[in-house]
Amino acid sequence: MATDASEKFIAGYRALAEFLTGEGFPVSQSTMTKYCSPKIDIGPPKEGYWGKLPLFSPTRSLEWARSRSGINEHAA
Repeated sequence: MATDASEKFIAGYRALAEFLTGEGFPVSQSTMTKYCSPKIDIGPPKEGYWGKLPLFSPTRSLEWARSRSGINEHAA
């Protein structure tokens, strides 16, 4: 899925953890670092890097969190 060109990226695991926690998916920086490590690689997709910081799309990160939660948005 392409990201919206006007969407601001989330830079780094701490900011990603804070964003997801604020959206109702409590997660720590340590957990996000582990999930996104090359060895485990089950975290949200990285869009690129800003220096050493990985960049994440807020939209795609929320889609990732929802898919892991098992919540079906279309359930009645």
